Amino acid sequence: MVVEALTASEIKTKAAAAMLKTLGVDGKAVLIDVTPDAKLAKSVQNMPGIALRASGRVSARDVASADRVVATRSAIEKLQEALG
Repeated sequence: MVVEALTASEIKTKAAAAMLKTLGVDGKAVLIDVTPDAKLAKSVQNMPGIALRASGRVSARDVASADRVVATRSAIEKLQEALG
């Protein structure tokens, strides 16, 4: 799934869980952004099965082990540039 932004207005796991539910994330997921939002990173760090990665640091294992991949449009563009 491609989104415009992956950000959090506050550091709250409950708010991050609600955002992920809105995006249809249920189970293991990897969230990819060019520069991950610090508030979102803290909000999801204790959520089992959720990984937030910078587009330059995402691995094939991250993607293969996830039930859902959510990435920003700019992260997809950076990945396309890197993969040529």
